Amino acid sequence: MDNPAMPPRPFNLSRRFAIFGLLSITLVSVVAAIALSRFLTDRMLKQEAVLTMEFIHSLVMVENAAVYFREGQAGAPEIASTFNHVANMPDVIRASAHSPDRRVIWSSDKAIVGRQFRDNPELENALEGALVVHDETGHHTGKSSKSEHASLDEDVGYFVEIYFPVRDQAGAIVGAVEIYKKPRALHEAIRDGRLAVWIGAILAGAFLFSTLFWLARRADNLIRDQQARLVKNETLAAMGEMGSAVAHGIRNPLASIRSSA
Repeated sequence: MDNPAMPPRPFNLSRRFAIFGLLSITLVSVVAAIALSRFLTDRMLKQEAVLTMEFIHSLVMVENAAVYFREGQAGAPEIASTFNHVANMPDVIRASAHSPDRRVIWSSDKAIVGRQFRDNPELENALEGALVVHDETGHHTGKSSKSEHASLDEDVGYFVEIYFPVRDQAGAIVGAVEIYKKPRALHEAIRDGRLAVWIGAILAGAFLFSTLFWLARRADNLIRDQQARLVKNETLAAMGEMGSAVAHGIRNPLASIRSSA
């Protein structure tokens, strides 16, 4: 004998919402936290790069150093006297000045003066007029695809890489400057900002889930109460119909008996 068909399981709104709501809110919170962290980091890095660029631009204008970029004379003492101030800036690991032909005309690392680095897309963007900034973390010697990283210390850790164009008084691009900085204060501010973003995302997601789960649980309880009332009313109605049918079935024989009597 075949087993009777299993009755359908009742829909549990609370359980369904607990599963799908938690997954959806967690996904949204994680995506929002990643996006906000990246936005915060980019804005803080860009602000750091803009301040550095403005300082060096003012230095180039005061010293009239744009002509040395245009001439491209590597190791000229005049440009060295100008950019030695840059090398002494706080948190600077290395600073380099590039001529339009991608040649290093000055650097705080004397070993790369006179060399050309053509495998550097950030330098290309800077020579086209763009401000490029990004941060990197880790041990880079022997692991980076950029050849100029090879001269950095192996345990440099976190650093910020900044490229920006150098313009003369007429606004024409005459070269580019590359700066590696290790700003501890900026690193700590970015780290604290990211932590605050993640904590805020977790708390907001937990509050949203708790609120919506309470509403879903209340709605589930109301639906269960209404279903119980409907079942009760249907039971009473069925009992009424059954009583009416029984009374009708008894009344007919009683009428016949009474007539015969």
